[in-house]
Amino acid sequence: MEVADLLLMQAKLRDCQSLSDISHLVVNESTKLLNYDVAMLVGHSTRKELLAVSGLPEAVPHTPFSDWLEQLVKEPAFHLTLKSRVFTPADVSLEIAAVWHEYLPGNLLCCRLTDGKCLVLARSESWTDEETLIADYWSAAVSHAIWACRPSTASKLRANIFRARNVLALIAASLVAMVIVPTVQTITASAEIVPLNPAIIRSPMDAVIDEVNIEPNQPVDAGELLISLDKRDVQMRYSVVAQDLEIAKAEYRRANQAAIGDNTSASSLPALRARISQQETELEYMRSLLQQATLTASQSGIAIVDDPVSLLGTPVKIGQQLMMVASPGSVEIEFWVAIEDSITIPPASIVNFYPNVRPDQPYGGEVRYINYRAEVSPAGILGFRGRASLEGADKMPRLGWRGTLKIEGSEVSLFYFLFRRPIATARQWLGI
Repeated sequence: MEVADLLLMQAKLRDCQSLSDISHLVVNESTKLLNYDVAMLVGHSTRKELLAVSGLPEAVPHTPFSDWLEQLVKEPAFHLTLKSRVFTPADVSLEIAAVWHEYLPGNLLCCRLTDGKCLVLARSESWTDEETLIADYWSAAVSHAIWACRPSTASKLRANIFRARNVLALIAASLVAMVIVPTVQTITASAEIVPLNPAIIRSPMDAVIDEVNIEPNQPVDAGELLISLDKRDVQMRYSVVAQDLEIAKAEYRRANQAAIGDNTSASSLPALRARISQQETELEYMRSLLQQATLTASQSGIAIVDDPVSLLGTPVKIGQQLMMVASPGSVEIEFWVAIEDSITIPPASIVNFYPNVRPDQPYGGEVRYINYRAEVSPAGILGFRGRASLEGADKMPRLGWRGTLKIEGSEVSLFYFLFRRPIATARQWLGI
């Protein structure tokens, strides 16, 4: 090595503008100062990484060689001195020494640099003391170059301020965009397909169900027998009224015959005629109850009943609903909007029904109405019940299908769309 080579290398170090430039210069051109086979620049303070390897344009991390080298520089022997030192497989642990010759020659010259970095030079021949001194001198020059390339505190401060300004500008722009950009507010609600204008089958009198002639979801025709009520009580009352009518007629005939010569009997005829009329009216009412004891379908459709077996022998009141007969093609959506999801929903708002059995095939429609007062839903949730029509569907969904209804509300700002629930929760906690 000549002094001119050392001065030339120091000049090249001063021309380097970054740590990457210094790394490539040190591992590839140090052969002008020291004779070696392989050179590596390794960081081993806080970040264990391979920075550069001689003969390679860029070091490849996370390879068997780089992982082994990082383990090598973490050996305790590498941290015992601040000067250049020669290492052989005898100076490290058995685990590292076992695979030493698979990656590197037998003699290493480790040159400690500033900022926790290390220049490792490897060759087969032994290192002399003169070469070690040259390595110390060269390491000092390299360390000074690395230190000079570090960004100054002012530069770091300016960079931090620049990043902070960018972040603040981005936040401000996002807030402005959220206030200005409009979006359609949407909510989801649990929904079910229910019949539209079904025929309600109600009990015409207080009685006991004697027979159920249909099964759940059975197709029925208009006039088909559905339910038979127990007629025994009505038949007994019919017999009593019929006997009372015959008695009233007999008394009227006797009084009419006696009225020829008895003015007192003649005066009782109007009352007897009124009694006969009353008994006839009551008898006609009993006859109509006997006819109504057999409930038939008023229209063709599907019989909707929960459990026919449980209806047998059940006492019912007059006007009590027993079942429905609905047309399969005449259906609509019943939905429940939870109180916390309540938003402004304009009339005829667009909805999409996603059935649980076919969530990939939604059905479109419009809101018909929503109750103004909250009720307890069948699921036990306090909410607002509503109905929505189904439109544009070639094939209507089946009765009883359940799913999720997506409802489009009014147009609001993006800020309100994102922070509606947090604002509502804050108002409840703060009482404003």
